[in-house]
Amino acid sequence: MLLNIFRQPDSITVAVADDLGREMEQIRHTLPQGVKLQSFYDQSVLVRDSIASVRDAILVGLILAAIILVLFLRDWGSSLVAGLVIPAPLRSR
Repeated sequence: MLLNIFRQPDSITVAVADDLGREMEQIRHTLPQGVKLQSFYDQSVLVRDSIASVRDAILVGLILAAIILVLFLRDWGSSLVAGLVIPAPLRSR
């Protein structure tokens, strides 16, 4: 039997996948022996990978910007102040 679960337009893909994963774990304990429950396609994997890729790109950009600041300003103090002003929204889950 194949069962499709779709998220609603106003929901968050990763949150839906996390909730579904917890629910599947609870259901697995009640299934008869020999019955398998598995996910076929999980779109949250793509979303999580995309978030990690953006985070990595921000980190690389921040490091390169700091190097360029040091090279052009030739002063660690000024480079540090300018580097601290660069916004870097790095929040990991």
